[in-house]
Amino acid sequence: MSHQSTDFAIEAKQAWQNIGDRARVDRVAEAMELAWDDCGNLHHTEANIRLAAVFAAPFIAKSSILAADMCSIDRQLLRHKVSKWVNESTANCDAFAACFPSKVEKFINKNGYLFPGVLLLLRARYRGA
Repeated sequence: MSHQSTDFAIEAKQAWQNIGDRARVDRVAEAMELAWDDCGNLHHTEANIRLAAVFAAPFIAKSSILAADMCSIDRQLLRHKVSKWVNESTANCDAFAACFPSKVEKFINKNGYLFPGVLLLLRARYRGA
């Protein structure tokens, strides 16, 4: 992609990240490292600005965010877990965009996992870096 005298290359990966209490592996960091490495492997004539990108989809077991009635989702608890994860995941990024709709009930899969939204993380890598 180019704009006037600047060329861009984007190396993108995707990651599904468990944001529950039992999450042990940082899939987003792994994906960002792969995208970063791929940016570094571009030919030296390709793009002035290279972007490592990760599209991250967090998920959490519905059972771990149930309200006191044991039927509905505790939105405050979900918001807390998502916010904590977003803050941790974006700490080393140059830019990010997020979409987390308020009506999340329709984003529960047949296995009982809730996918509350998506996060796009970007890191710029310049030639020689």
